[in-house]
Amino acid sequence: MKKIISVLTLLVSCLSFSQVISSVDFHVLNSGMENDYLKLEQIWNEFHKKNMEDGKMIRWTMLKVKNVNGGPDDSANYVTVNTFRSLEDYNSIWENITPESFNKLVKKRLRGKMSSRTINKILNLNIKKGHRSYMIKPLSGTSSAPKLQKGDIILLDAMSQTSDDYENYETLFAKDIMQFNVDNGNLKLWGFTKIFDRNETASKGPTHFTWRIPVKGKEFDWGSEKLYEKFGNKFIYDKMLEMTTESRTTPANAELEVIEIMQ
Repeated sequence: MKKIISVLTLLVSCLSFSQVISSVDFHVLNSGMENDYLKLEQIWNEFHKKNMEDGKMIRWTMLKVKNVNGGPDDSANYVTVNTFRSLEDYNSIWENITPESFNKLVKKRLRGKMSSRTINKILNLNIKKGHRSYMIKPLSGTSSAPKLQKGDIILLDAMSQTSDDYENYETLFAKDIMQFNVDNGNLKLWGFTKIFDRNETASKGPTHFTWRIPVKGKEFDWGSEKLYEKFGNKFIYDKMLEMTTESRTTPANAELEVIEIMQ
């Protein structure tokens, strides 16, 4: 078993991953403020579009929270994911941005679509009760990854690493299970990301996120003879699954629906 872990560690160290990073923001809304929140995102979209035009931002995604298990008592209502080509690009979009310059930018871009009075009103409303933000980077994922579409369901798992080998288990064992399901039409994609920064109100426990997009009407294969054969036999599969499970905890998971995508 030690030889297996050594091989896994060596393989992971040889992999190189993209510099792409994302900010994942969990928005907790005050009661009755959902429509105002959607208008707020409409305003912020103009800022995101400008960053995309400048080649610094790759994608913006809005997700509505359908179900949550675990996590903070004040569950988020919406999640937004902003993806950038690099951490440097992310940092650069905030240079020279003040409330005044932001207002000027969005009002100019929304001219004829939303009045200045409405923009001022929305920006000054107390819409959110809480905001938890995480910075993540990709570690691995299935291929070939299809583009996200409105209506896609994303199963998000917050993982807390408890073993030094956790990332090895995800990238060199769990990934093969996910790819098997992608290849057999049971899953659209799977992604494994690491949290490298967070704001003060974010939960301290999670160290990683995994993202799965199921195929509607298909059942995920967690254990079949063909899957066992992929790893040699059922004994090896069960042992690897056991060690993977022991290498992390799952403090929370959520079911999210893709509402809007801009890229």
